[in-house]
Amino acid sequence: MPSHRELILGTSLPVVEAFLAGLTRGTAAPYHPCFNECSGVRSEGPVEHLLEKLHLETDATHLILPSREAECLVRALAMPGEGASRIPVRANREIREASFGYRFRVYARPEADAIRQALAALPEGVVAEETENREEENPEAKGAELYAPLHAYVLSGRGKMRGPFAPILAVHQTLTAHPMVETEDIVLAFVAADPPRRGRGTHRA
Repeated sequence: MPSHRELILGTSLPVVEAFLAGLTRGTAAPYHPCFNECSGVRSEGPVEHLLEKLHLETDATHLILPSREAECLVRALAMPGEGASRIPVRANREIREASFGYRFRVYARPEADAIRQALAALPEGVVAEETENREEENPEAKGAELYAPLHAYVLSGRGKMRGPFAPILAVHQTLTAHPMVETEDIVLAFVAADPPRRGRGTHRA
């Protein structure tokens, strides 16, 4: 499965979109970015805390791309040119996995069946964790209004999805589209960077 990388670019979203549009026209190579703020992806971590301390977080765009596209974009931004020179790359990190929590509560069997099917049809690599489902039937409540204290049927549940970014994003979009499911933001985990190696001729002071 192709890997993905998150880039943090030091400019606003419209500027990044305009640059990508021009880059696509110039190279005939389409880019398919996922912008965090538009896709329910939480942007938190050491880099964000540092930018907040330095008061640099105002103009920052977080976007996720397949690794090959991300590498091409970074190279394009490094080329001399008036447009690219105004867009610094503040972070470039490989996504190890993504996760999000969800919860739901429904009062009709058709809606319950639809949620069950969505939770069962998970893409390859995605696993459900910490799942809790509870089904209740109260025959004496039949005929009551929808928002009455007692319902004839209730299915409630919660859990967490974890896996590679692309399929997690797809599952998140599917569950978010259901009106009775509440989803949390997607949280990213990154591949740890290799620590710098000390050369043989290096001596401590």
